[in-house]
Amino acid sequence: MAVKIVRLVSGEEILCNYREEDGFSYLKNPTVLIPMDGGKLALVPWIPYSDKPNETVTLETKNVMFTLPPLVDLMNEYNKTIGTGLVVPSGPVGSDIPNLKISD
Repeated sequence: MAVKIVRLVSGEEILCNYREEDGFSYLKNPTVLIPMDGGKLALVPWIPYSDKPNETVTLETKNVMFTLPPLVDLMNEYNKTIGTGLVVPSGPVGSDIPNLKISD
């Protein structure tokens, strides 16, 4: 599974761990992106009234318009708060450490 922005035919945009197989789409830990004041986004569980909001939701792939990878900062925030906890560095590895030299 990979973190993706998923646009459904209903118009909803969901950020989730996404996988597609045999005509079905699997959305794990689905969240909805809610625009906030100041250009910020909030991540809200997609179906918050569900007994198990973090379960994998299965849809027929025909209900998905498209998927896109999110911006690195958005993916990192998702992973920190909802997903795996893994964060991808925004620059080259070691760029924030002065005098670091990577050798062959």
